Amino acid sequence: MTELQRTQRTVAGLLLVCGRLYFWNIGQILFYNYEAEDAFTVWEIVNGGSWILPLRNRAEIPLKSPLFPWLGAVDFPPFIPQ
Repeated sequence: MTELQRTQRTVAGLLLVCGRLYFWNIGQILFYNYEAEDAFTVWEIVNGGSWILPLRNRAEIPLKSPLFPWLGAVDFPPFIPQ
C-alpha cells in the first residue's frame, strides 16, 4: 500500500466517522430546554449584584452551581444597551 492510498483511506475513515457522529440523532433536540432561566440568573447577577448567591426572580435559588452564570455575567456588560 502506498502512502497516497493510506492517506486516502485515513481521510475516508475520518469522514465516515465524522459524518456518522454529525448526523446521529439529528431529529432530536440537542439543546438544554431551560436556557432562558439560566440567562435570567445572569441578568439578576448583573443588575442585582448578587454574585455570591445568585437568585432567579429575587427568590428562587438555581439548582446548578454558579460557575456558568458567573462566566456569563463577566461577559454580559458589553452587551447592555447604554
